[in-house]
Amino acid sequence: MLIRRFPNEIPLHIFTLCCAENDLAITESPWDRDGTGNALAISRVCALWRRLALSHSQLWSSFAVHLRNFYDSTRGKSGLQIFEEIAALVLLYLKRSKDLPLTLDISTDEETVSTGNNWLPISEHPALLPIVEASRRWKHLTYQGKKFFCDILARLEGMELPMLESVTFIGNTDDREAIPNTHMFRLAPRITRLSFRNITLRDNMITTWSSLADLKCDLSGWLWVVLHYCPSLTHLTIRRDEASPDFIQG
Repeated sequence: MLIRRFPNEIPLHIFTLCCAENDLAITESPWDRDGTGNALAISRVCALWRRLALSHSQLWSSFAVHLRNFYDSTRGKSGLQIFEEIAALVLLYLKRSKDLPLTLDISTDEETVSTGNNWLPISEHPALLPIVEASRRWKHLTYQGKKFFCDILARLEGMELPMLESVTFIGNTDDREAIPNTHMFRLAPRITRLSFRNITLRDNMITTWSSLADLKCDLSGWLWVVLHYCPSLTHLTIRRDEASPDFIQG
């Protein structure tokens, strides 16, 4: 039976499952296929699938971006050209997702990125700016990086995060003292879930999370102080240490 004979609801349901997270990745190797995301791949199959994909904004509202360096690209492109390609993909997904809430997974292993002629701080990566500008639409955010540079999230100071419900910060095991900017969550009245992994809680991370109901973090001496600022907390998960991945739940 031809798939075009199925009701539109069936392929749309399949597409939704496939696009739970669109991986937007550009590779250096000519043998590897670039990750343009499943939504874009689906929209290129045929006229029917393109029409369905463009009419269903939810397919474009969840994506992952890895901000990294590209050295000696075998494709004859400079680092800046590749960064611009990633930024174009991000802009496309933001546009086609319209005004829907966003689920974002941002990761980086770098402190600076090379454009081929000079070096830029990771906070000036061309793909990052449109993501920050769409912060009012963030619903679920995961940020994983070697360091949590304040200047990346400092751009959010004074901006509202009305849709943000959950945030996950993942640090590197060799950089546990890196501190994410948690004070921006004062502008997120709907945040209910917060998770820190491989990050040591510190006193300068403390802020009032009046709506926070679920907290996951590594064991820290400051944890008990932080709990005083979470009056609505109903679920706490504590990771005991690096060597023991087990969690204490309560």
